[in-house]
Amino acid sequence: MKNILTLLIFIASFTLNAQEINKATIFKSDSIIYLNAVMRLDHKIVGYEKPDAKSRKMILLSIFTSDVENNPYNCPFGAYYDTTHMDGLTIKCLATQDNFIKAALLNDNQTKAVVYFEKNWVEWQED
Repeated sequence: MKNILTLLIFIASFTLNAQEINKATIFKSDSIIYLNAVMRLDHKIVGYEKPDAKSRKMILLSIFTSDVENNPYNCPFGAYYDTTHMDGLTIKCLATQDNFIKAALLNDNQTKAVVYFEKNWVEWQED
């Protein structure tokens, strides 16, 4: 009985933790990736140079000040709390590739770089 109770508590805590995660949204009408920071929801979303989580971090979206302030990961395109404060950058989904979303970093509709976000950090939404 004790083992079953422990298992149920573990499952309940995992479910609650999953509900405390903020994901980026891809709007199907224009493929723009949007993330609004919500203080009670955690997120740390990395745009990688290649579809490999061990490759260079190119841009970071995080709720944590220690990840954003002074760009500690030295991301060439910066570290931000959300997509509304990205110094004129826009992120547009180009395709899916295995467990990644291939996206363009745009500035004035010009592609500055192509980056890859892990799929588990994004969700699609109808407009």
